[in-house]
Amino acid sequence: MVDLVGSPPAPAPPAFPGGFGSSAHPGSPSSIGGSDLGARLRKGAPNLALALITLIVAIVIMVILVGKVDHTGTTPHRQTIVSMPHVTLPPTAPSSPPISTTTPPAMPTLGSGIEDNFTTIRSLSPSEWVTSSPMMSSMARIGNEVFVGPALGFSSAGMSMAGATGPEQFTGIQSVKIFALPLTVTAWVTGDVSSGNPFGLFLMNQQMTHYVDVAGNLNPANGAYGIRLDTQNGPSGYLGSDVLVAAPRVGVAYLLSITVSSSGIAQVEVENASGTVLGSTKDITVGSGPFYALLAQWEGTPTTEGPNRATWSSLSLHHS
Repeated sequence: MVDLVGSPPAPAPPAFPGGFGSSAHPGSPSSIGGSDLGARLRKGAPNLALALITLIVAIVIMVILVGKVDHTGTTPHRQTIVSMPHVTLPPTAPSSPPISTTTPPAMPTLGSGIEDNFTTIRSLSPSEWVTSSPMMSSMARIGNEVFVGPALGFSSAGMSMAGATGPEQFTGIQSVKIFALPLTVTAWVTGDVSSGNPFGLFLMNQQMTHYVDVAGNLNPANGAYGIRLDTQNGPSGYLGSDVLVAAPRVGVAYLLSITVSSSGIAQVEVENASGTVLGSTKDITVGSGPFYALLAQWEGTPTTEGPNRATWSSLSLHHS
């Protein structure tokens, strides 16, 4: 064994010019030993610091650029603002008023006449009659009544009409067409059951400001008992009621007749089956028309509340 304690130093490695472990004196041009390396490092420190600073700046710039990348991994497009030349637009034309979508009320059709023999038909002609209308509903409201649909039946005796079976009810049928003056309308009717007014024959203009009617209240217990004439000439021109037949009876046929001249003057008559005139009046101003025809029935507040029924045998309306 070799005793390491006190052993002589190991021999120096061979010298390589310019190599590490050179025994050359410090500071010689060829020495790059440890002490010379430190000197060189000290001389190159500024260059290294500059390199580090440059690297840090590059990293910061890269971080900034990466931060600007959107969630899709692409750099957002820059918005390019293009300066557009000023353009003068032509004046805007005024907008047209909105087109109304409201359907105007239909103009009534002028009729030449009606000839109905109710004893030979089994239903109303829809080209001649309607069983409900705004006019009849308005007539009911004016009389503080409610319009109810008529209950019609047909037989060899004629057309039976019921429907007003209680207080403040109104029912009837109305002509589809309207009729110009001069005209005459006649109708045969029999009151079968009377709590109020089982029958009424009307001529009325479209505005409901002018009318004439002949109506029968055949219940002696009622204050309005009798066959009466009612007329109105204008919105506030109610001319009242005249009694034509003071004591009419249930089960008796009456011929009701209304004639209106071209100047709007009416004449009214009531006859029996023998042709005897039971009551009449004339020189009644009802206006220039034209007029609808209505067959009606109503019950106001009678003494005896209950049903009403009448049988209409025929109706004739023609220009006179």
